[in-house]
Amino acid sequence: MIILRQNFINTTSQATTSNGTSTLANLFDKDKVSQWSSENAGTDATTATLRIIFGSTMTVSQVIMANHNLKNFKIRPNTTTSDFTPSISMTTNSATSNYWAVNTLTTVKEVVVSANTTITADNEKSIGELIISNLLYSFATDRLPAAENYTPRIDKKQIVHEMSDGGINLYNISSKFRADIDFDFVPTSTVESLRTIYNLNTPFVFIPFETATSWNGSWAECIWPGAFEFEEFTDNTLGNGYTGSIKLRQTAGGAYS
Repeated sequence: MIILRQNFINTTSQATTSNGTSTLANLFDKDKVSQWSSENAGTDATTATLRIIFGSTMTVSQVIMANHNLKNFKIRPNTTTSDFTPSISMTTNSATSNYWAVNTLTTVKEVVVSANTTITADNEKSIGELIISNLLYSFATDRLPAAENYTPRIDKKQIVHEMSDGGINLYNISSKFRADIDFDFVPTSTVESLRTIYNLNTPFVFIPFETATSWNGSWAECIWPGAFEFEEFTDNTLGNGYTGSIKLRQTAGGAYS
């Protein structure tokens, strides 16, 4: 369970590609179902290259690629010869969503994705979402919530029409993620870490169950609305820490899946 900074990719002007420019916006639209797709690179003998160029040097420690079909690919920082540590280089990938935690690199000016073979041979290369980011907070490193204190759910925006015969027509507009994470006995150091996230006043990426080996591809860009509650003492002894709740609400655009 981690919180990352908002995706550093936020405009098509950051992206250049050897194949397929018409769908570049799908790389960062917060919806992994819609995909960037290469053009005229539909054979395993053809390499498609995608470059994300940042306007300034970025600090990167997390790379995410969701709903893709790439089998043999590399993701590299800055040039096509340098590597992240550990390197992101796959030759027989079979997962359609991948999450990588790499050693923090503070000098990233661009990220290059290159791919030739696809999981099903001889298809156009496709990526549903590409997230380049930096870690803000790791619950596992600091403190994981108890199961009963983590209450996620998926809300559907729906339009309900009651028909003249009493029947119902239901139109589903979008699904959105939300969660409350409750804590007691929170030390001052954790309170200050959470306050930093709250005071950003900008969206961030929440990943409930990240893993480098079998990631399920679930994530959401969220905001933390309402009050910062971690000013309340857990009990009458100051040394026992604070109590409060983190409110996570998915931002507009895209859908949770």
